[in-house]
Amino acid sequence: MPRLGMPATQGDRCCARGCIACYSEVSARTGTPAQTVRHARQAEDSLSTRGEDPEWLDFFDPARLAGFLGYSELVAGRPADAVISLHRALDQLDDRAGRQRSVVLLDLAAAHAVTDAEHGMDFAAQAFDQLKLEPYGTAYGRIPAVRRALEGTPQARLLEERIRALPAAVC
Repeated sequence: MPRLGMPATQGDRCCARGCIACYSEVSARTGTPAQTVRHARQAEDSLSTRGEDPEWLDFFDPARLAGFLGYSELVAGRPADAVISLHRALDQLDDRAGRQRSVVLLDLAAAHAVTDAEHGMDFAAQAFDQLKLEPYGTAYGRIPAVRRALEGTPQARLLEERIRALPAAVC
């Protein structure tokens, strides 16, 4: 990390962005939603700094950070904000990011299901199609939120049928 009075290096920016994104994820999982969104926004803001990131740092690109933010907003009980961030993430994801695509699609399913169960199920179906191609444990971890969001709707039965058809979870 940079020292007081010293200019930040490329490595410092990468490290700081990574730490902030991790704080966002931890905050989301531990129930501190205000901090979650703040950390995700800080990580996004760090993208505007000068310098180039190494290729391996793809999990902190604009699409992934928008996904972190959307998930944070969803966990914070702000599904309308989550929809905006998650659509931005989906639009920016690289074609090779199939595993991350399934995560974002499931987060979108949960966010949309709050106001439109049918639309939420459409996103879940897209995620399940992706999971059949590339099973991914992190995406499977998002399914309970979709299940809760669709509970009591006609789509809940369809969701359960689609879940049973999925391959075993892979981490």
